[in-house]
Amino acid sequence: HQPWEVREPFNSRYSPDQMTVPESFSQRIDPQTSWHADIVETHKNLSQQKLQKIKSMYSGSVNLIDLNAGKIIDELKHLDLYDKTLVVFTSDHGEYMGEHGMLYKNNFYETAYRLPFILHIPDGEKGVVNPHLFSMVDFMPGILNLLGVEPNEAIQGRNFSSILTEESVEWKEEAQVHHALHKGAGIFTPDYYLLLHESGEHLLFNRVHDPKELYNLYDDPDFQYIVKELTVRILDHHKSLDTPEWKWLGQLAID
Repeated sequence: HQPWEVREPFNSRYSPDQMTVPESFSQRIDPQTSWHADIVETHKNLSQQKLQKIKSMYSGSVNLIDLNAGKIIDELKHLDLYDKTLVVFTSDHGEYMGEHGMLYKNNFYETAYRLPFILHIPDGEKGVVNPHLFSMVDFMPGILNLLGVEPNEAIQGRNFSSILTEESVEWKEEAQVHHALHKGAGIFTPDYYLLLHESGEHLLFNRVHDPKELYNLYDDPDFQYIVKELTVRILDHHKSLDTPEWKWLGQLAID
């Protein structure tokens, strides 16, 4: 998170010249939608050189966090508590760091929504990468269940711990996203990401073949069945919860 500066030696640990520039950085010049253009306007003075400097300091910040997280782990081991402790390493949002010509988090591309979520579970398997999709609202009920604590009934999240501890479990592979400030609502599935925007300028990306989100497929005739299917899922979600977004989502027509 900005401000980017971090204390030495971390602030200058990485050379700006070694920092890569995302392929989608050019979208600050050629954005995909008008609402994207409005947002990247704030980054019009973000040169490649400036981005590389920011990214080098950001990398130093990550290094500092890793080292201090390691100190906590080492102390748990020293106190003989590590194998009795549920350790969760996560964040509340991602950082574009030049992707799509932007910094920060306030937009709809995947980088801001894809979070690190690393668990050390006592007596759990080690080195397992779980491919399932779940959302931040699922964190609380899942973590409480791993701790043996029953969550209250006024929750909307799902108990994600079931997909970690059970070999076969029914799980809806989706993550819903919405952003009240910028008037958008979307859904991630394993293969696609659909973003509906109040302006009518929508986005559809193939998450498998276009992970950098360079090609908007929303108006492609070959993908209209995907658009329709995922639109229905977004509308059902917001209607069932009567979200603020439902006021404009409910006006969308589905052919």
